[in-house]
Amino acid sequence: MHTQTLLHQVLQMPHIYLFMRELEESLAKEQEARAKYYELMDAHKRVEFINGEITTPFFDSEKHNLVIQQLGKLLQNFLDKHPVGTLFVSNAHVFLTRNTYIPDICFFSAEKAKHFTPKQEKFPAPDLVIEVLSRFSERIDKMIKFADYEAHRISEYWIVDADRGFVEQYHFEKYEYEMILKTNHGLLKSFAINGFEVPIEAIFDSELNKKTLEKN
Repeated sequence: MHTQTLLHQVLQMPHIYLFMRELEESLAKEQEARAKYYELMDAHKRVEFINGEITTPFFDSEKHNLVIQQLGKLLQNFLDKHPVGTLFVSNAHVFLTRNTYIPDICFFSAEKAKHFTPKQEKFPAPDLVIEVLSRFSERIDKMIKFADYEAHRISEYWIVDADRGFVEQYHFEKYEYEMILKTNHGLLKSFAINGFEVPIEAIFDSELNKKTLEKN
């Protein structure tokens, strides 16, 4: 739901002030949970903060991990030859206005990355986010993160299904994400990383992944 649509609905509520009071109380409690989240983050715990709750990302299968590694290699191989930005694989805390995520893979343009410091732990909205689905993350990746990334106008979002070998690619256009493709074959071309394209099968097939890396 777009922000303006939601705002219009709230403004039509006759009990809007009671609603706002309850909302403020809930958000105050959420800040207490966020303070605890900061403590865990300072202790180098791998945790996310999603809608007021502290959660731990799950890597529930070897295939899930393998796909992250293989896609990360394809992207980094391109960036080593074309340094147009910085890539993080499962190790960047992305702070949005309410929630904090650790994307499986995220990319920042050189313009954004030039402001980063070696010990930086908190990062802004990336230009590209990639989430690889797991049994535990599918609802979050497809609903909560999708809506949040869209609301913060993150240029590009890929949802990768390691079990089915499918990729969904979204590109932010005007006010919302437009689906560019949802397929298990063909070329995947990035909007955020100019010039990067890869056979979708090379994300999932280890032998094709190696051949693609050698070729490029």
